[in-house]
Amino acid sequence: MSRRAGTLSASVSGILWSVDPSNNYFFSASVGTIAACLVDVVLCASSSVCFRRIAQRYHLFVHGLIPVIGIAVFGLAGYRSIDAGAVPSAPHASVPYRNLGWLVLGILLVG
Repeated sequence: MSRRAGTLSASVSGILWSVDPSNNYFFSASVGTIAACLVDVVLCASSSVCFRRIAQRYHLFVHGLIPVIGIAVFGLAGYRSIDAGAVPSAPHASVPYRNLGWLVLGILLVG
């Protein structure tokens, strides 16, 4: 994120939710972490399917088991980022819904 975008984001968060800069950083990191985990899960799943279709020498361990391990690791990390046990405060409670909105928007634009 550029300095201007970061400054604008911190200013808007500070005005709307009275969020200090460190909480603004954690909010942005939460949104990015869940999105990155989601992308990695989809990437692992699609790579396994793609290699099964086009690879001439498909190897079950390399092209099958390793992507499943990746799906489990990134899926668990994303799940634990959302379900931390405690209900977060104002801007942080909306993080999963923001990611879901971006996901739906992306599917609508691509599909």
